[in-house]
Amino acid sequence: MPLISVLIAAGSALISSVRRIPGSTAAGGGSIAHVDSGGAVRVGPHSAGADPGPAAYGRGGTQPTVTDANLVLGRLDPDNLDRLNRDLAAMQEELARQLAADGVAAIDAAFERSGDLRYVGQGYELRVPFPEGPLDAALRQILHRFGELHRVEYGHVFEASPIEIVNIRVSGIGRMPKIAPSRPERAAASPRRWSRPRAAPSAATAASTNWRPRSTGAASCRWGSGSPAIVLQTDSTTVVPPDATLTADASGNLILRLEG
Repeated sequence: MPLISVLIAAGSALISSVRRIPGSTAAGGGSIAHVDSGGAVRVGPHSAGADPGPAAYGRGGTQPTVTDANLVLGRLDPDNLDRLNRDLAAMQEELARQLAADGVAAIDAAFERSGDLRYVGQGYELRVPFPEGPLDAALRQILHRFGELHRVEYGHVFEASPIEIVNIRVSGIGRMPKIAPSRPERAAASPRRWSRPRAAPSAATAASTNWRPRSTGAASCRWGSGSPAIVLQTDSTTVVPPDATLTADASGNLILRLEG
């Protein structure tokens, strides 16, 4: 921060003080270089921002920026976009092969592309969807979308700061046919019956009980209405009291209703 010496007159005395004036300097990739009136080269404070951006972006920028200088000096690779396009295409082709190996027809395969973007110098990224086609033509749309997401997430944007793509992603989606609902087998056999003692308030009595393993079509039966029933299966037993009815829906789910 710059230091400024201040003289203050208090009556016949002069008081000298030194003040530190807060200030900041920054030069991002979009900062524009120029020659001032004294012939000195200056960078900033004006910037090409992300749109149209440096002249190297090829989106209408004409003034020299830090990014353009780095490109001329050989610090940047002008083929970065070509490489990104090739990498995205290669990733999609690999996913297409995997989906085909899993039995997904090409017409049922879909792909979603995205990238992790951030302002240069940030330690965190935002996921931005990429449209189909080469990134060259869609770069302005991608950067604009990043700005929108950044404003929503953090409440502000940095118009003069360059944006970088940190990671690229491709997701493959295979559309599969819908699974038909299961239908239980309809058994025509009559339910088995047995008698067993049943505790009653007055004395032990016997009750005739219908029973059937569920795997043999018990779901197709309607039991109850005065006669108890039992449905057996491997992991559970369903007891139908005399004052209840047991039915099943089209998928074989048992429905127990109490009467009265």
